[in-house]
Amino acid sequence: MWMVTVLKSEFFWGVIVGLVLSVFGAYWLTVFGARQQQKAQKDQIKNLCIDTVNNLRAIVDDMVDHRQRAQVIHGDYLTLLDTEINVFGRNREHLIHLPNPVREKVRKFVTDCAIRRAEIGANLAQFTNLWALADQLQSQGQAAEAQPVRHEQAKVPLDEANQALDQLLARVRDSTYLVNSLEGVR
Repeated sequence: MWMVTVLKSEFFWGVIVGLVLSVFGAYWLTVFGARQQQKAQKDQIKNLCIDTVNNLRAIVDDMVDHRQRAQVIHGDYLTLLDTEINVFGRNREHLIHLPNPVREKVRKFVTDCAIRRAEIGANLAQFTNLWALADQLQSQGQAAEAQPVRHEQAKVPLDEANQALDQLLARVRDSTYLVNSLEGVR
């Protein structure tokens, strides 16, 4: 009997309706919050990718300008390239928030830049080793043996380093389409 009285009371039904509305509101608040968080994550990774592409382009442009002025590929630029590539690499798992075609283009762009950077570094290291060998031969009084090492053998990796830098320059100058496609991601 008391159960029928409770079921007919306005207080009971007010509590039930309030509970249903609270659950319904909490559900939609969670859905709305999750969508906002996904959008924020997509915007953050999109901005990181745009920033990475622009920074790589700026570093390579500065590197090429310095090479033209001083006729030297400066190692500090390689370190700057490493820094940008490493920051991208540490955040690479967030690329999942981007659409697949854009994600693949960004990944390929940064990978191409990293490969060219590695080629430049390896060739410059080989050049430095050959130049040091020529200096060692020169200091030991073997000037005749030092000349071919310095002027013929060391020239090959230096030319290859310059060629890799030219390829890197062509790759980053071709990146405007990538920035535009990233900016188009919604």
